[in-house]
Amino acid sequence: MTSERPRGPTYGGLQETKRTRTVRWSKALSRILVPLLRPVFRIPWFGRRIDEMLPARLGTASTRLQEGDFAAAFRLAVAGAAESNAPRSFYRLVGVDTYLWWSFAHRAAEAAARLGDREREQVEVLVDAPPEPGGMLEAECLEIRARWRWKAGDRDGALDLARRTVFADPTWPSGHVLLAWLGVVTGKLDPVPTLREAVRLSPATLATIRANPQFSKHPQVIAWLESHELRHATEPGAG
Repeated sequence: MTSERPRGPTYGGLQETKRTRTVRWSKALSRILVPLLRPVFRIPWFGRRIDEMLPARLGTASTRLQEGDFAAAFRLAVAGAAESNAPRSFYRLVGVDTYLWWSFAHRAAEAAARLGDREREQVEVLVDAPPEPGGMLEAECLEIRARWRWKAGDRDGALDLARRTVFADPTWPSGHVLLAWLGVVTGKLDPVPTLREAVRLSPATLATIRANPQFSKHPQVIAWLESHELRHATEPGAG
């Protein structure tokens, strides 16, 4: 795990992108164009073609998750991941196949968390054989898996997956928080450097950690959070 590898979109990169002028202009343009295009989307044959496209099916899977239809969401997500990675996929030609694959894998993991062992095993196999690294989406999938392992009583497996979460996206604060918590409860990792990095990445994380009921069970962690050393990580120019 010492060699660097190419990553997909990371939390840090996405935060930077949100602040760019291009994104602001794109949002403004979409607010103008979407209402104008709605009558076109209502044309039956055109609407059906749109619904068959993978981005629309990803949206449908998300809707099924929100509605609580986890089985349907899981089926849509697994099928979407397989299609987005097809050898002659249009999405591969335009360079969005990896993003779609990880998006579907993430929806599958979210749905499997509310289903059973069979679906979780499918997600384990799926996420262990990705087409490319997935950045933040990969980290979110690994975090979900780490929680499954913890609930199953596999402490070492959970800790290993938490380490992989941080490796997949070192800029995602939540991955560092999970790794620190598992370090505390297993006694196998000093949580202070990991928590310091989480707060450096996002100062708001400090308040989140303080309010987390899991950390409140471990007073020594709260003491570390209140220390001058960790508070220094939130000061401008600290690093």
